[in-house]
Amino acid sequence: MWDPREWEEDFRITDPDDPDWLAVADVTGVAKGAPGSEIATVLGYMMKYVREETPANTPSLWVIVNQLFHRDPLTRGDLYRPDDLETIWFHDGIALDTSALYVLSQSIDPGSDRAVTCRAWLRSSRGQVTVVDAQQWLASNP
Repeated sequence: MWDPREWEEDFRITDPDDPDWLAVADVTGVAKGAPGSEIATVLGYMMKYVREETPANTPSLWVIVNQLFHRDPLTRGDLYRPDDLETIWFHDGIALDTSALYVLSQSIDPGSDRAVTCRAWLRSSRGQVTVVDAQQWLASNP
């Protein structure tokens, strides 16, 4: 059982289209680049979840990042260094730019077939999803 004074992840993300899938997610907002320490924090939350819940499947790692928020989202670039992205990839996860999440949420009707396809894309994505990735996905999935 979690100590009530101990921090927990921000979200446990599920999808009704894949009931066996779960992502342990945390949100970070920084004026500068995303800190690699946030990945370690989410990994810790994942380990606690696995220890406490003993799930059949290991959860995915999601870091939802609002970085460089004073700049145009199209100029922000990568969310993490390649070695950090490799760690996220290894844990079947993504670093998800909040701008990408916003673009997707504003462009897709929640109850549509496109929403189902988008959720499947996010579940299967690895590494990072930037606003440019979201725009490219939207353009190729009308």
